[in-house]
Amino acid sequence: MVKNKQETMSPQKAYEILGVKESDDMSTVKKTYRKLIRQYHPDIISSQDKGESYMEEATAKTQEINQAYQVIKDLKK
Repeated sequence: MVKNKQETMSPQKAYEILGVKESDDMSTVKKTYRKLIRQYHPDIISSQDKGESYMEEATAKTQEINQAYQVIKDLKK
């Protein structure tokens, strides 16, 4: 199912989600990706005593970040 969503995400949307430019190299993309994952990952957030609804949003955002990173990674190969 994730692969299906990944194929429908446009490269422009992927760059927008991660907040990077097409001209950025993979090192920059990877640093930004890791920063966002640290910010939204449910395992990290669970230790911050956030509410259940926030956890669900963070899980969805983490999945979206992962998909965007995969799209960009595939483009940069």
